[in-house]
Amino acid sequence: MIPILSIRNSLSRRLSSLVLIAGGLIYGFTASVALEAQQAASTEPQTPATASAPQNPSPQSLPEEPQPQTKRILGILPNFRAVSTDEKLPPETVKEKFMNATQDSFDYSSIFLPVALAGYSMGTKATPEFHQGAAGYARYFWHAAVDQTSENYMVEFIFPIITREDARYYTLGRGGFVKRTGYAFSRAVVTRSNSGTEVFNVSEIVGAGVASGLSSLYYPSRERSFRNTGTEWGLDIGIDAASFWFREFWPDINHRIFHNKYGTDTFTTGQLPKSPQPQIELAATEQPNPNTLVAQNHSPQLIFTPPQPSAVQDSSSSQTPAQQPPAAKSQYEKAEEQIKEEEKQRIVGVVPAFNVSYHSDAVSMTAGQKMRLAFRSSIDPVTFAAGFLAAGYHEAKDDDKGFGWGPEGYGKRAGAAYLDAFNGTMIGNGILPSILHQDPRYFRLGHGTVGHRLLYSLATNVICPHDNTHKWEPNYSNVGGNIIAGAISNLYYPSSNAGVSQTFTTGFIVTAEGGLASIFNEFWPDISRKVLHRDPTHGLDAQARDAYQEKKNVEKPQ
Repeated sequence: MIPILSIRNSLSRRLSSLVLIAGGLIYGFTASVALEAQQAASTEPQTPATASAPQNPSPQSLPEEPQPQTKRILGILPNFRAVSTDEKLPPETVKEKFMNATQDSFDYSSIFLPVALAGYSMGTKATPEFHQGAAGYARYFWHAAVDQTSENYMVEFIFPIITREDARYYTLGRGGFVKRTGYAFSRAVVTRSNSGTEVFNVSEIVGAGVASGLSSLYYPSRERSFRNTGTEWGLDIGIDAASFWFREFWPDINHRIFHNKYGTDTFTTGQLPKSPQPQIELAATEQPNPNTLVAQNHSPQLIFTPPQPSAVQDSSSSQTPAQQPPAAKSQYEKAEEQIKEEEKQRIVGVVPAFNVSYHSDAVSMTAGQKMRLAFRSSIDPVTFAAGFLAAGYHEAKDDDKGFGWGPEGYGKRAGAAYLDAFNGTMIGNGILPSILHQDPRYFRLGHGTVGHRLLYSLATNVICPHDNTHKWEPNYSNVGGNIIAGAISNLYYPSSNAGVSQTFTTGFIVTAEGGLASIFNEFWPDISRKVLHRDPTHGLDAQARDAYQEKKNVEKPQ
């Protein structure tokens, strides 16, 4: 039997390896950037300095300003506690500390680590008392989730209130790789007080220790020892130190590698670039020149300034400032509006249809939006109810005999069915679409013949639009997600149901079942209008048909 200490030691070694590898990558990346800058500086022509002309540094010679932090790392992982370089913030209130701890504990992405640890722990039989199967996986999962939540609240909420410390991470952002690395790791033992002075990080050291001690209350008695508690304590501090280190360099990675892809919609007001914005101001006594306005539309860099007003103006004269057009909504804001509509969609008012879009002009979602929509579908009460219905069906068919019978066997089948749905949704609709830049939603056709719409709905399970090009391509996310979810199910299904053949068979069966769901999503609005006299698309269906008909008329040969 393998005690829990072994998995923690194994995780410590793996974490150290990952830190060293990532550190080497970032160091190599930073060194290459510095070398390129040095080479560029050495190749610039040298001009003699003259005493009469002041020397103004060119923009290229100025040091690059530190990049701001984003709310999420890679658009998924929470980064709410990170503060950008040189940003001045007031001390955290008790409410803000509580909200930070709550966001880190119950954010949709906070489930990933407990899910992974639960699978690894059960695979290595880290705590034999938890047993195997769906019930065993559930025990591993909730223990890992409670460990994470307890540590978050101790380190970010309870002890920062008692010690009056600031639990946020203040990015250094300047200096060499070694200096910034040392600073990031030192934040595990040094932090800021509410007054802004650096103090010993009691919240991190003592808070993590208390959380590790509390874990003895809900782990099996044979796992309770000072050695195991101390090991978990050190591992928690090490993980937090590694997260500080990654937060320190994340703005550079986002800027250099991803070209601020994950920062366009996450700047706060104090972090916006301070470059001048084009403005147009026209005096009331002047009439705008149409030619000038046309030129402005084609050249947004052009700035028009009004004539200087005289020192004394007639108080009776009325001036009407130019009406500024409302700012155009960003793609993120448009996607947010469409997602809010989709989260209200239910078939017969019960079954969620969050992953269906009725918009003919639907915009692509960010990685965070995809993950949030997938998580919202996974935790819907109807999803849990479907797991219990599937459990009853499989028990009636005498499937999965390794789960046993009675209430215990029914509970194992229900847990396994829900995990199947959860893993498939999160991987196939969240993780893989974010990585592969594919849109996981079902875009309803709504027009054409019945046969054409049937073929379309079935085809969407194996093809999907790309986020950037909007061209249809193989749906690697859906098919791959179903296969990966089938492979993960080997961890909690009886051994008689495991194996490579069973994994691929289950994956393709789930894909085929998704085709049936797509057919129902395609024709449900038609059924609802004819039977219930309700339009679940709220007019969007008619708009899509009109747009299609207009396009068809334009393409029709004269």
